[in-house]
Parts: sequence; structure tokens; C-alpha cells
Amino acid sequence: MSVPINEAIFQSGTIEQRFFSKDCETGDSELFNVPFPASFPDQTQKDIRVIVTANDLNVPRAAHHAAVVGIAQNVTIGGFALKVRNSDCAAGFAGMNWMAILETPGRQQKPVNLRMGVLQPQFFSSDCNSGDTRDFGTAFSSSLDSPPVVLVTANNLNVQGHNAAAVGIVLDSAISDLAMRGITLKARNSDCAAGSCGFYYVALTHGAAGGGNLIADTGEVHEQLFFNDCHSGDTRNWDIYFNHPFLTPPVVLVTAYHAKLDDVHPAAAVGMARNVTPYGFTLVGRNSDCFGPTGLGGPVIASSAGFYWVAIGCAAGCG
Repeated sequence: MSVPINEAIFQSGTIEQRFFSKDCETGDSELFNVPFPASFPDQTQKDIRVIVTANDLNVPRAAHHAAVVGIAQNVTIGGFALKVRNSDCAAGFAGMNWMAILETPGRQQKPVNLRMGVLQPQFFSSDCNSGDTRDFGTAFSSSLDSPPVVLVTANNLNVQGHNAAAVGIVLDSAISDLAMRGITLKARNSDCAAGSCGFYYVALTHGAAGGGNLIADTGEVHEQLFFNDCHSGDTRNWDIYFNHPFLTPPVVLVTAYHAKLDDVHPAAAVGMARNVTPYGFTLVGRNSDCFGPTGLGGPVIASSAGFYWVAIGCAAGCG
């Protein structure tokens, strides 16, 4: 589907920090149970899309911000489970921002106020080498009335060469005056290859509408098998075509999902929105997970993930 944003239900929230061991050690993963503030309508759970991004909410001063990757699981009308895994070779703290959206064509919903845009690319060294972490920031075109929930997704806009699978961490989550004026982002490369990466962002509050003629299009892609990090098969891609063209290339957000809480290991895949046009984009996922009994030295083992995606942009006459 494709709907005006005032014909979509948006819910959002934050999860405070937990401690994560470094990548590939016991304690590198945590499971959160996330209830929605209000249940979505019955019979809609297959159409609810969940997007998540790491944050620094109540992370101790001077502590390391872990570059964690979220995988949405078991999404229902009442909430979802969120598995979070550290992609970082250092232990640290992280919380999570989340957004859930459901398109409701022809039915007006509560207003939502958005700021969205692009953070231009920077070069990242390979994972665990000096230069694997970069800082980003931008001011909003106008301040929001309350601190937003910010979601980001890696992209290859204006990238030459390899597009690094960088993981974003939204900073200053608890500093309301800064959060209402703009965003600060720390990003770390989860990739064993050096490269460049930029980000799409959406900052979301509820209240006075600020969407203008914006439209939203959402969907999901089926799960594929991923082999463990830095092995052949650790990256998969899907070609996405929007249900209706946008006037200009939209902002795109993606998040990995795993359909059920079961015995199949969910891949902690970092999502990237590449080659975004008014008509569609390429969704790329790269596994940040070593998933082997002896860590990076262990056997090559497959795990699986699909992706939710959300595109927000201008309809005809937007501007």
C-alpha cells in the first residue's frame, strides 16, 4: 500500500540501556519485551512494520556506547520481542529507540510530527581498527515541541566504492533541548571491510501534524539465510518496488526481523537502503554475527533474517 501519513498509525518509544559483552562473548545479546502503548486493530499484525535504532538513554557518563543491532521478533497487535546483539569488539551499554507503523488507507489517524533527512557519508576503517567509528549531526529545519524518537538506516547515497555496514547510535536522548533541535549520531562499522556510509533519519513526535503532503509506503521481505560475519554469504539483498512512485527519492528505514521466537538463530543483520529512487531501492543486509561455538574461529553456520522497510517522502504537489 501507499498512504498519506495521516492515514497511518504511528507508535514509538524508547528502551533504557543495558550492558552488553563484546561481540562473540557470553552476554553479547539481550532480549526485550516491548508492549505497544495501545494495541493495533485486530487482524492487522501481518501489516505492522517495526523499525529500531540504538540509543544512549541513561548510559553512564564516559561509558562505551555499544554498537548494537536489533532484530524484531514475534510482532503482534499488542507488542513485539526485540533481540539486541552487540556488533562491537568492545563491551558497552546501549538502549533502543523503536517505531511501529500500520497503514490504514482511507482512515484518518492521530497526527504525527516528523523531521527527516540525510546525513552525508563518511569513511570508516574496518571493524576493530582505528577509525571504525565516526560522529554525525544535523539541526532540524525547525525545532520540535518535545524530544523525538529518532530512527536511522545506513545508505550509499553519494558513496564511492564499498558501502560499509555501519551501525548508528542516537546520542543525547535524555537532553531534551538538544534532542528537540537536531540529532547527534555515533556510528561504528560492523564490517570487516573499510568503506563509506551515510544515513537516512526520521525524528518522530506525536501531536501537531507536520507532515504536509508526505506519504508512507511500507513492506517486508522474506527471510534469507546468512552465513556468519566475514564469510562468503554474510550479505544478502532484495529489490524493492514501491506501491506508488514518490515525487522524489524518499527517506527509507529498514530493520531485520525474525518471524518467531524459536530454535532457529536470528541473524543480527545490519540493514542498508541502497540506490533509492522514486520507484524503489535495493535492501541489503549484512550479518554482524559470528554465531559459532568458538566465535570468529568457529565453523561457518547459517542463520536467517528478513527485513521490514518504511519509506516516507513527498507525494505530487509536495513542497
